[in-house]
Amino acid sequence: MFCGGKEAAAPAWTLGQVEPPQGEKDMGGWTRKVYTEEQQARLGCGEDGPKTKTYPSHWGMPPGRVTRDMVELPDGYGKGSSTIANWIIEKMKEDEAKENGAKKEAWPELVGKSTAEATDSIKNDRPDVNVVPTPHGGMMTMDFRTDRVRIMVDEQGVVTVPPRVG
Repeated sequence: MFCGGKEAAAPAWTLGQVEPPQGEKDMGGWTRKVYTEEQQARLGCGEDGPKTKTYPSHWGMPPGRVTRDMVELPDGYGKGSSTIANWIIEKMKEDEAKENGAKKEAWPELVGKSTAEATDSIKNDRPDVNVVPTPHGGMMTMDFRTDRVRIMVDEQGVVTVPPRVG
């Protein structure tokens, strides 16, 4: 079984969603972070920590680099950095706009995806646009067109820059 990779779910404390564990548990060859008895009593959890609300999968992965502050996250997502809080607010606004019929303008979640995956995703969101795969750093016109989305891809056909209308 394969574990890890960029799609793997990281522990909530590593993403700044909850207070990090202060204890350690010997696993017979490696050491695991666990919540101390004091933390368990105070947070009302077990040694694995408090359960957190998970982000919707269509939001993609949260930012990897975050500030080291600790704030209450919106909509019951626990605690975390203000970077994560702002990301949640942005994603919730995108969801609200989509529900209200606003047209999506950018697809940052497609960076690292294949050309085919990106094209399908954009066409699903915006069937009214022409999707144009373009080599990253290649020649292109500088005109802005509301009916076009360029997908910048590397030699392997992987999206390198967030696609956007224009």
